[in-house]
Amino acid sequence: MSKKKQRYVAPDADEMNITPMVNVIFLLLTYMVITSKPPALFAHLDVSRPQADPNAINQKIQGMVEVSVFADAYVIQGKRVTLDGLKKTLKQLGDMDPNQTVMIKCAWDSPHEKLIGLLDACNLYKLANLSVMSM
Repeated sequence: MSKKKQRYVAPDADEMNITPMVNVIFLLLTYMVITSKPPALFAHLDVSRPQADPNAINQKIQGMVEVSVFADAYVIQGKRVTLDGLKKTLKQLGDMDPNQTVMIKCAWDSPHEKLIGLLDACNLYKLANLSVMSM
């Protein structure tokens, strides 16, 4: 049996392998994205800021009062107090500024009754801006 010789068929001249061109395009696109610097939009905005109100300067700056609840005591601003001392301090705060912010930090082993007592005292002295968190 004789073997037939297979003829080499060249790819059509109409077809072209575009894989290298696509790779080059992606590399150029990546280079442009990485090296481009976005325009500073806020540098070109015309912003007119309001003038300071001279009457607002005399307003006092509100601070935050931190109260910690532990299993055996209350701590307000780093000082250990009893419930009566805490109520006295909260009454003074409520009389000075009822919008005073009170941050309440509860220890994981503190009884719920201590937190409820503190919340009742804050409500009694009209302190409504409360933040409660566990520590």
